[in-house]
Amino acid sequence: MTNTTTPNDNTKSVSNNRISFILLLVAFIIPAGLAYVVLKTDFWQSQGTANNGTLISPVLEFDQLSLTDLEGAHFDRSASDKLWWVMFVMPPQCDVACKNSLYQMRQLHTATGPERHRVTIMLLSHEQSDTSLDELISAEFPKFVRLRVDSNKLNKAFSSAQLGDTPTSESSQLYLMDPMGVVFMTYPSYEEEHESIMKGKLILKDLQRVLKLSRIG
Repeated sequence: MTNTTTPNDNTKSVSNNRISFILLLVAFIIPAGLAYVVLKTDFWQSQGTANNGTLISPVLEFDQLSLTDLEGAHFDRSASDKLWWVMFVMPPQCDVACKNSLYQMRQLHTATGPERHRVTIMLLSHEQSDTSLDELISAEFPKFVRLRVDSNKLNKAFSSAQLGDTPTSESSQLYLMDPMGVVFMTYPSYEEEHESIMKGKLILKDLQRVLKLSRIG
């Protein structure tokens, strides 16, 4: 049988392959790259986005911490699904503001709606953390991922972070972390329950915004 393929046909085939490759870049690689740039730099803030939390600059690299679960087994974040995280560090004394934050995080996860599968709540504790609420946390917040961290490593990580001109304190703060392990935004806790609920709605807006902007996770 005679081969009827012409040089023009080969040219069209190469052209179609190139177009398919470019479309693949546009659909997957470029959005992921843009999301990385947005969170790794001050681009989001510089564009005047009305974020409700405070951007951390420089961002915290979460993976520099060595974490274990409550049984002492090493926790490898990269082994889990690519998730967005809402993180809270248990302070030495869990006061009213601390307790409000616990309930706020649970409500925040529920209010995320159909996108909640992309978000997980992380509760960190260290040697000085209040343990008096362990039973309450197990009963009321069973879906929280509870991890332990060395307090010295935690303090070292947070000492390099800045909120404007003020060094951060890890206690009594909620944090947002992206799927790449970048802790990029923080929110204070509130003693007044109504204020905590209202501020929780603002955290939800920020979380929904980053979930919409990024296809990661």
